Amino acid sequence: AASSGAYWYFLPPGICVVLVVLSFTFLGYAFDEILNPKLRRR
Repeated sequence: AASSGAYWYFLPPGICVVLVVLSFTFLGYAFDEILNPKLRRR
């Protein structure tokens, strides 16, 4: 697929999936720090 230039069919969706997963991961960490009192800094 890469030799025929077809990576344009896989690269942008792959990057979008990675960005969505990372955004949910960072949102999870943020909500965990906000909602879990043991993780709050003094």
